[in-house]
Amino acid sequence: MMDEAAAAERVREELRRLLKARGVTKVAVSLAIPMNKHYVQQFLRAGVPYTLSPDKSEKIADILDCDPKLLDVRYWRDPEQYERGRVERSKLFLEGGQQTYFDGELLASCTRGFEEALERLGLQATPTIRAHVIPRLYQYMSATNVPLNDEVFELIASLVAKKKEPV
Repeated sequence: MMDEAAAAERVREELRRLLKARGVTKVAVSLAIPMNKHYVQQFLRAGVPYTLSPDKSEKIADILDCDPKLLDVRYWRDPEQYERGRVERSKLFLEGGQQTYFDGELLASCTRGFEEALERLGLQATPTIRAHVIPRLYQYMSATNVPLNDEVFELIASLVAKKKEPV
């Protein structure tokens, strides 16, 4: 467990490491999220903003092809609690800002099924695509009570294909 300041610094360290590893400039990321060209520089050097908002960290994670949790101060503060909370949260935000209560076991099953489907189908997905597809898979499986099968794997493949962005 870390205090807030140490966790915020850890996010900055991770971002520096990812930028260097991917060979992406701070200006390029700043403009891609879209913010002023000094946004990432100010975040890294001056600590402004103190932490990244969830939407900014998700966009940056997508650009750097990493798990968004690496850029989330809540993860670094208490990784075990963060991971537990991913399944235990009482609400899951879905398309259009709607909320629904969910079954943590079914969500965990959907996540495992999604990963298995990607492997079986030879597909890859960014963290943002995962965040888009898994809630829809959950909706489908909870509405139909269908176990993981070839039909569900085909659904996953079509959802991943629809969400892919042109390169």
